[in-house]
Amino acid sequence: MKIFITNTHERAIRLFAKNLAHKLTINQIAQFDEINIYDIFTTNNSSYIFITDKDLRNQYVKKFIDIINTGSTKKDNKIVIIHSANNKPKISNPNVIFIPDNTFCAYDEHFELCEPNEDFILCEPNYIDMKKNSILTKVLYPHNKTDQIRVVNCPRFRHPQNVGVTSEKDMLDLISKCKLFITLNSTYIYDAINMKKPVITTEKNMFINPVEHIDINMLKNTKSTNIDLEQLNKYKISNLINMIIK
Repeated sequence: MKIFITNTHERAIRLFAKNLAHKLTINQIAQFDEINIYDIFTTNNSSYIFITDKDLRNQYVKKFIDIINTGSTKKDNKIVIIHSANNKPKISNPNVIFIPDNTFCAYDEHFELCEPNEDFILCEPNYIDMKKNSILTKVLYPHNKTDQIRVVNCPRFRHPQNVGVTSEKDMLDLISKCKLFITLNSTYIYDAINMKKPVITTEKNMFINPVEHIDINMLKNTKSTNIDLEQLNKYKISNLINMIIK
């Protein structure tokens, strides 16, 4: 039994694959190029292939979906598609499993919290739309010479407090150690909430009100998120794994 994800996978896909591997006690998750999806599907038995609705735009994935839409399939292989809740792909094949993106929160359930907290603020700019990062001006050096701030995961954001790109593990370690997390994208919001960290975000999410500006007073006054983790746990990815393997 094997689990496959694309080379260009989103973090949610990796978290789904990781949770499935944990459930099935599989040690390896293989990555593949979209051009090989048909070969992956036809030459492996009892496999799981994870893609998103965005992958359906790829010409090779699209051609593959056209083939399995005709009923050509292998009964012991499954294709899991994470898709926009408002746009379910039109695919009629019993081996395809659809998971709307509003049914889960993407965060690492198996991460072990680091202790103790350190006296720094972690900031992740928007790495897609650089114009949105102007909101950080008032809280970074030289306007703010008091707070120790580490900016990560946005190489194009040129600033002396930018410490570079982090790995997944290092990013989670940084979130767990920081005293405040500022994020202008949604990648790690739910990880921070799960760690009960104070969070300032401009991004729409299920638990924290997004802000339209950020200033130094907000850095001082933002407290730990007072969120019942039972509410967050209702949206754990692991809750959906049994639906995938049934």
